[in-house]
Amino acid sequence: MRIRRLAAAGAVSIGILAGASPVLAADATITSNDSFAFGNANPSIQVGEKVTWVFNNPGVQHNAVATGGNWSFRSGDLSVNHGTHEFTFSAPGSYSYVCELHAPGMAGTVTVLAPGESPPPPGSPPPPGSPPPTQPGLPPSVPAPGGSADQTEPKIRGVSVTRTRRSARVRFRLSETATVTVRLRGATTRTLRRQLRAGRRAVVVRGLRRSRYRVELQARDASGNRSAWEGAR
Repeated sequence: MRIRRLAAAGAVSIGILAGASPVLAADATITSNDSFAFGNANPSIQVGEKVTWVFNNPGVQHNAVATGGNWSFRSGDLSVNHGTHEFTFSAPGSYSYVCELHAPGMAGTVTVLAPGESPPPPGSPPPPGSPPPTQPGLPPSVPAPGGSADQTEPKIRGVSVTRTRRSARVRFRLSETATVTVRLRGATTRTLRRQLRAGRRAVVVRGLRRSRYRVELQARDASGNRSAWEGAR
């Protein structure tokens, strides 16, 4: 009799614990570094859950901006070290977003499911409004096979250098948004890379020893096109 009572009590206890288990939130995190694609770009969440964009991008400017017209979100102006930004979704639907500088390839879609709705199985077609696919391993502005790629190389013109005791200000004109490599060769070699927009630009290189230096610049756009090296003394 005693054994039966203990077994019954144990069964009741287990039933209470199972029935009281909470439903855990499934908030999503989208990551971004110095590459040209978001990590976990197309998450599925439930209504009332949030998405956090985490940027770790010390060398390339990024942001995240809503597209599609059914929601309003902007993580801020393009910048390096862009930080962490959150948005809580209150209605089901598909919510697309892009990096302003690297669209359409650097983009994604958040799918918000209604209560009781299940996420689409792997391999399902992307929801309407999703960005076009890119060929793996290529920058975002290079489309999948069958599309037309940007084949125009960026240009650097009008390079000039102003020296101080331990630094140099390099000025130049850039034909399009690109990652610019600035290299100084002399007593030491210093190399900097900056993501810059088109127009008249300047980069300051610090920590130079007293010496004569040759300045070399090259630009690479999001499609992988590279300019010729331009130099100055």
